[in-house]
Amino acid sequence: MGDAGSRQPSASVPPALVTPPAGGLEHVKSTLVHVLMNDQDPMKSARLSNADRGYPHTHNMPALVRAVMRTIIAVHGQLNFYVECGSMLGGSVLVAGREGRNLGASRNLTILAMDPFTGDVNMWDFYAKHARGSTEDRMGASRAFSYLRLQQGQPTIWERFLANVAEAGLQEMVLPLRLTSIVGLRLTQRLVASGRLRRGPQVVYLDSAHEYGETLLELAVAWDTVDARRGAIIYGDDWAWDPVRHNVMRFASCLSEASTNMVTSDQRRLSRETLLQTAFLRHLPSGTAGSLERLESFRQCQRVVTAQGGGLLLPQGSADHGRFCTADGLSVLLWHGQWVLFREAHHRSVAEMAVPTRPGCSFLTDRL
Repeated sequence: MGDAGSRQPSASVPPALVTPPAGGLEHVKSTLVHVLMNDQDPMKSARLSNADRGYPHTHNMPALVRAVMRTIIAVHGQLNFYVECGSMLGGSVLVAGREGRNLGASRNLTILAMDPFTGDVNMWDFYAKHARGSTEDRMGASRAFSYLRLQQGQPTIWERFLANVAEAGLQEMVLPLRLTSIVGLRLTQRLVASGRLRRGPQVVYLDSAHEYGETLLELAVAWDTVDARRGAIIYGDDWAWDPVRHNVMRFASCLSEASTNMVTSDQRRLSRETLLQTAFLRHLPSGTAGSLERLESFRQCQRVVTAQGGGLLLPQGSADHGRFCTADGLSVLLWHGQWVLFREAHHRSVAEMAVPTRPGCSFLTDRL
């Protein structure tokens, strides 16, 4: 068999879907539907009768999404590739899609939603308890929201996601990829490396794994997937979950800024080092009560220390906003319980920046 990557595209496919013109803006969804899905957009199978408005849960706040998108537009000049890992029924995708549309980016923006759409441990456990419980339990479950809504033993999260996106009128912008985050991100890396995609994503929103170690691996793979040449933003929610908070700070502490070999001029160093971060702070909303005080909290890093046994201790009284640092590691911005990391244009890969001798950091280099 010949190398599939060397085959020529079908003559019936417009060339722009395969190789965007030099200097032109790549439409990521069109490219991915062609190279991965044999020109079959899964959004076209959406049935509005499956729409499910009973799961409004998302921490992805419009103000934060707006700040992230405006930051990318300010630094890159445009926004066209946004990845979400962990989509459930589409609540956070809808927030991102609407904000992109409001910013006038909907024509070129692709939101790639990576999720196996099979639910998590809690959802399956909840269903099993009620499905095998007493009559009262089953009746109670029928009145409560059903996460899985099984049919023939299979979750219907995928069908409801498609319908919710279509009902919101975002089907041209959103492309669901029915894969775990690690598989989806590694696939994106391969597509970029092989030239089938021009660049990695400008934004990655992580809301999938919530286990110790798993979120750390997701962060490492996401870091090496995003647009390294121009810089990118990686952010997520559930800071209140111990595994997420621990893994985000562990990842930030394992990457050393000292390894980036910055220029010696302090002014140029600061300009290059914090280009995305500075733009982001400028775009955070400033009209709400207390927001100016919160913006002040970003000016100085709150030091996170390593305790005996390798654990990370946040400063006493640290709230759901601020900037947290460990030694010469990356800083993590926290805003209303959502965390934000910046891969600036001068940053290198995980393998080049990781310090394996630090507690808990050998994992990052061992995986490579």
